[in-house]
Amino acid sequence: MSGRAIARRVDALERAMPLPDLSKLTEAELEARVMSDVEAWRDAEMRALADPSSTMARRTQAEDALRVVAEMLA
Repeated sequence: MSGRAIARRVDALERAMPLPDLSKLTEAELEARVMSDVEAWRDAEMRALADPSSTMARRTQAEDALRVVAEMLA
């Protein structure tokens, strides 16, 4: 995908899902929101790792295999 195509997709996403105005949040509200987003991201990552057909799981398995081979060759 070209850089322009990526930029168009990002622009379309930003128009479809505008970012909230975080300047109106208190520090505690902002921290709670960030922690919620981090937890959601971590949960999604764990689900992806648990699914053997996911790209992330395959990449992790490949990295583990390369690490084992490198240790064997060292």
